[in-house]
Amino acid sequence: MKMLILLISVLFVAGCGSSGSDAPSPPAERKFLFGIRSYGTGEQDFIAVSSGPEVISRVLEELKKPVSDRKQMINGAITRGNDGNRDWSWHFKPDDWDLAEISMELCDGLPSDVEKDIDYWVDTVGRFCPWASYVKKEITRD
Repeated sequence: MKMLILLISVLFVAGCGSSGSDAPSPPAERKFLFGIRSYGTGEQDFIAVSSGPEVISRVLEELKKPVSDRKQMINGAITRGNDGNRDWSWHFKPDDWDLAEISMELCDGLPSDVEKDIDYWVDTVGRFCPWASYVKKEITRD
């Protein structure tokens, strides 16, 4: 009887410990600061978050280049709410954006344009692809 209890206990403990270590951990989110090449509009920086390895890889490749050579723009779905996006009342949906070399004109604009008419941008356009955008840096914890 003692042997049976010991065996059940060992199996129970072994079963509890293995499920957590075998499960892959979710990819870590990374935050990136984007800027707008100057049109005399003042600072229009914004933040986008992704945990997608392919997107993160493309952004990091852009960051290796001198600022003047960073030609890829952000293109992605936006929604209402700040969600850590500086002082804006909108943000890019995490993991629903990418970098692009070209985008349609409909989604081009400035962050301040989105701020002025969030309903139009979110409900009608649905995306934001500022042609003058470029990745400035990765935001890391200090």
